[in-house]
Amino acid sequence: MTTPQPTPRTVAHSWLSVGVRALDGHTGRTGVVQLLQDDLGAVRTEVIDHPTRVLLRPVGGGEPAWWAAVADLRQADPR
Repeated sequence: MTTPQPTPRTVAHSWLSVGVRALDGHTGRTGVVQLLQDDLGAVRTEVIDHPTRVLLRPVGGGEPAWWAAVADLRQADPR
């Protein structure tokens, strides 16, 4: 019998907040953070302790927004 393991928590990046530019390493796209989602599914615009996903608006527009895993993000050049 196996014991259920807790969901791994992502360490929140100190720079991660609504309005910053982030590079999604999974897709190679850069976007502006619009929403943060925690591991319980709560979606917020303010800082949360353990965000697991963020909604990114593409820089330059023309494409739809997308959800990205926090683990795949790096801070993008703030141009």
